[in-house]
Amino acid sequence: MAKTPKTSKMKNYSVPLRCGTVLRLSDLEDAGLSYVPCARLPNNEGEMEDRPYFTFANLWGQRSQVTLSSYGRKTNAWAMAKWQKLEYPGVQLMTGKPTYRPSGRIYLYYVSIDIEAHMIESYPEQVAHIQQLYKVSVDGTPCILATKSGGLRLDAYIEYVGKKMSFKDEGGMLLEILADKCLARIDSRYSMIQGSILDMPTLPKETLQNIHQIISEIATVEESDNNPREVVEKSQLGDLDIEWDNKGRSQLFPTSYCQRTAHRSNRDEVRFTKHADGSVDGKCFNCGETWWEVEPPKHKHRQKPVRLLKKDDVSFVAEALEKSWKFLSEAFAKGKGLIGLRSDTGTGKDHHAILHFQQTATRGFYSVPTTEHAKETTARMESKELSSVFRYRGLHSDSDGTFPHEKPCINPHLYEAYLLRGYNAYELLCATRCPMLSECVEHGFRGQVDKAKQAQVTVAPHPDLLFNPTYRSMAKQILPNNPEDSIVINEFNVFTRYLDITVGQSRLEYLSKTWYDHSLGTFAQLILKACLFEENPIAAIKTIIDNITDTERNNITIALTQYRIGDTILSRDEAQDLQKRSAPKNVSEVLALPLIETDDWNLLGQLEMFFEQYPNPDRAPMRWEKNTLSFAIPPLPMYTKSRVICMSATAEKHTFLHTFKHRQEKRGDVSFLDGNDTEWHPDAQVFQLRTNRNPRKTLLVAEQDANGNWIYPGELTASGKTYMEMILNSLSKTDGTQAFISHKPIVDTYRDKLDELGVKVGWFGGLAGLDAHFDRDKDDGITLHILGTPELPPHETEYRSKLLGITTEQVHDGSVKSEVMQSIGRAGLVKNPSKVILWTSLDLPSVTPRDQTLLFDDTDFVKVDGDLKQLPSVITARESAEANGDVKALIEAGVPKSTAYRNGTKPSKTERDARVLELHNQDKSSRQIDTETGINYKTVQRIIKNFEQSKS
Repeated sequence: MAKTPKTSKMKNYSVPLRCGTVLRLSDLEDAGLSYVPCARLPNNEGEMEDRPYFTFANLWGQRSQVTLSSYGRKTNAWAMAKWQKLEYPGVQLMTGKPTYRPSGRIYLYYVSIDIEAHMIESYPEQVAHIQQLYKVSVDGTPCILATKSGGLRLDAYIEYVGKKMSFKDEGGMLLEILADKCLARIDSRYSMIQGSILDMPTLPKETLQNIHQIISEIATVEESDNNPREVVEKSQLGDLDIEWDNKGRSQLFPTSYCQRTAHRSNRDEVRFTKHADGSVDGKCFNCGETWWEVEPPKHKHRQKPVRLLKKDDVSFVAEALEKSWKFLSEAFAKGKGLIGLRSDTGTGKDHHAILHFQQTATRGFYSVPTTEHAKETTARMESKELSSVFRYRGLHSDSDGTFPHEKPCINPHLYEAYLLRGYNAYELLCATRCPMLSECVEHGFRGQVDKAKQAQVTVAPHPDLLFNPTYRSMAKQILPNNPEDSIVINEFNVFTRYLDITVGQSRLEYLSKTWYDHSLGTFAQLILKACLFEENPIAAIKTIIDNITDTERNNITIALTQYRIGDTILSRDEAQDLQKRSAPKNVSEVLALPLIETDDWNLLGQLEMFFEQYPNPDRAPMRWEKNTLSFAIPPLPMYTKSRVICMSATAEKHTFLHTFKHRQEKRGDVSFLDGNDTEWHPDAQVFQLRTNRNPRKTLLVAEQDANGNWIYPGELTASGKTYMEMILNSLSKTDGTQAFISHKPIVDTYRDKLDELGVKVGWFGGLAGLDAHFDRDKDDGITLHILGTPELPPHETEYRSKLLGITTEQVHDGSVKSEVMQSIGRAGLVKNPSKVILWTSLDLPSVTPRDQTLLFDDTDFVKVDGDLKQLPSVITARESAEANGDVKALIEAGVPKSTAYRNGTKPSKTERDARVLELHNQDKSSRQIDTETGINYKTVQRIIKNFEQSKS
């Protein structure tokens, strides 16, 4: 093993910058910076590239060895002698975790904001804004460098911000945020404009978030980890025969090629670390990256404990309800194109949409989440005296109603089956076999298109009508198409609007065999082989799609719209005539018919659209599972001149704009309006549990199925039962309208008891359209308990992350947190004096920081026996005692004695003894003294015993 160079030999080695500044390696070490010396060197092909040079790196403040074999076999002495003569001698500074600075109880990490020359040229205003934000926010002298390419680098210490983030536009890279374990180069091509890399300032994390917002307005976000780690089987790890020390670290050990760079790893380069959750990762000491990992076992997943704390410095943007109404009025009056609109629950999105149609007398289509919501909205519109309102009913709407007024079709399943296979259901079923056709044309399903055309506004629980090409024929007949008209999608959810495409193995086999002598058969066979035999089927399918010629594409598209029997090929119309004669009698017979697709919506076109949206196979949301290929395509809005408003209380700008980026590229009419957070009613209150997040596993007994996935049969855990007892006890003591939201198994288990108390119920995943059911507009508001947090399984989180091109944290905020926010919104806190008891410590930025939100402990709730009227005073007393460290007050507030004495301000030994003897002289027992002071019972006995012995 090669020896590590001694520090003394390195002290005088330096990096000369273009501005004349000279940085010695010892200066970098003294400043606590992690680095690898590097220079511009020839690679194996003789090409010059930036590569590590000396055989050492300074990581975490310690000199660590890197291999010599990757960049030449010369001796260290030769390397040192040649150092000053090399082209661009410099260092790779390591940002993030390798370079950190302790600050109190937290660590500050080196983060570099790298602004490219392309951004300086193309977006000078945004660059100036970012520079100004950086300069006014840093604590210390700004550290600004000019880079080799004419860009700028703003460096600082910041709280942990995660992985690298890159931002591009069509012209190339705009800005990079180099964070966790990235490399920031500095050599003789760089200049210090201001400050020093050796004395970097600190920067608030919020400033970086503001910079992120500025750049997101003009750029697309690249994946933070665009060189994915190699995930290996645990058996491969076992083959390495690793020995672990008491910190879970291995000796330096060999493995396969490092994915981060072209160098080859050997014995001296990789250290494995085994973590508490069972995962293992390997860190390459040549490039400084952790790139090789074994994932943790599923059954060992642990959720970190959470404790919410109020912060004194929380600022909160609040607008009066009147201002929010003005915002909505302007949004409906001025907006054009495809608009995302976010405004808090209860601010009047429905009201202003209806008001818009009333005042302008324009036509519109209004989509709502449920049939019940559609009925309520229709009634509200009719009360506003719109010229005419029609409620469109889906095939399966009100299946228990009477035909034709409420139950729109007598055979909806058979009708739908024909549509799913690509046939004309009217020709094959309605016109030839339906005994109720005349009634249906007058009052049922067939008559709805004409009624929708005649109505001023059509209301329907059917958002897919606009976004899914499957319904395009019907959409053209129903949706308005004039510039002054509006299509409004209420409770718009980005995640559920993506188009899920599934292709079963049986369909690929059918196409392969039926079209065996045709381009379509070859195409289907190649897709099937890729799914069954390729190690990376997604990459293989992309290659197939990329290599299809124009002639093949045309032939495949035509064949997908036809029906083949042996050597006979039938067009769609000819297939229709054939089915008229055979007349399938049930759903299963219809679904057995070959699928006939359309020219603009077929398997080949869907795959092409998919890879156009997701060109990187490693980040593409496509799966081959259970003999089915599944993937998703962003919603495809039908062309219409009418403006489209997608409104929701939980809409998020980045995901909305990302979802419709192709529309923006083609038509440039996509925008997003945000009403910001709105003030609550002055008497509204939220009580939030501060000490337990309460995920599903806390509340429901979990079991693993044969595949190792967690399932929840419905039995409550001991904790779940305890919480439900507390909630039911509180509900029994509460007057007025009461409501409860939790996981559906919990709601089902306690439904009878909740019904007895007259409690309205809802559950995570089924919240849309609950407004009318909860009757939140009552003057006295409602009391709403929300137990637990909705969850996404890890595979679904990863899938959505790929789907939207966002981090898993953003998926969490966009699904889990938004579902909780939607739950809270059912109480109508904006307009009513409602009370929400939130049994989760999930941090909610627009809820938790408010003065009207009080953080409670279980003991607070037990102390008041579920009486919400007493709860605020108990919380205030406990918080005051915690702030003052008053042990007695903490005990009186319900805090356990051991906790109170541990957290309270402890008296000196002399003061403690004096207090015990004072109470003893008042004839109080040791147990009473223990209870009153929080001093340990045995300690009290010992003090009294010593006192009595001293007297004798």
